[in-house]
Amino acid sequence: MDLLQRLATNAVANLHLFATFAAFWLIDTLAQRRLRSTGRDADAISGLSMWVGVGALAGARLVYLLPNAGSVLRHPVDVLQINSGLSWYGARLGATTALLLYRRIRGVSFFAVADAYALFLPLGIAAFRLTCLLHSPCWGSATDTALGIHFPDLTVPRYPSELYEGFMALGLFAVLLQISLRKLSPGLLTGVSLTGYAMVRGITDLTRIHVGFWSKADPWLALVMGLVGVAVLAVAWSRGASAGESDQPLASRKPPPGRTRRWNAT
Repeated sequence: MDLLQRLATNAVANLHLFATFAAFWLIDTLAQRRLRSTGRDADAISGLSMWVGVGALAGARLVYLLPNAGSVLRHPVDVLQINSGLSWYGARLGATTALLLYRRIRGVSFFAVADAYALFLPLGIAAFRLTCLLHSPCWGSATDTALGIHFPDLTVPRYPSELYEGFMALGLFAVLLQISLRKLSPGLLTGVSLTGYAMVRGITDLTRIHVGFWSKADPWLALVMGLVGVAVLAVAWSRGASAGESDQPLASRKPPPGRTRRWNAT
């Protein structure tokens, strides 16, 4: 009986890990299905899940431990204790690095794969955040407004920050899904996803409690992510404009300013 109680206690304490892996499985499954539906070579993307998953997990853990690097060097085994903390920004950085390496080895299109994952990433985030009442504390800063919730063992109502983020991430997914129905230049979905989630994160941070290094750094990291998203959008937009211009018939293209087109008389 004591063993069963320990297992039950550990399972409840680590529900956030189960939710994390479930969210990744959802994102990866839908992204893989989208890649196959767009005619991507099944052999070329066969190992993608492992690369992205390992990269995301390693990045999430290592980046989370950066503020305590000295302690980690003294006790390197602590790196394996993934239930003690993960960084969302580290996960994204690690997954991106893994995808760049995978592109170099297998020759897949970086933005084609990134767009597939970027489309479903907010859905996975929403699934994780909206279940926070089961696996982790949802509460943010105290409030006396109608937007607060009375949580067990707390005396005053607090903002359910994780729920706010979950609902906004769900809205972002709806926007991305609508955009994805159009013919888009590679990288556009990635840019919109980065920029949109940076806004979601920034708004949610207004209701969070900022304690600890990563919590205090979160608004700045969201700003950096938004700027990266804008840069990706600019690149994708310029590539799309160049491709559109190159597809125009020669006679329909406008000459550069200050030059006139010379026609041969027949």
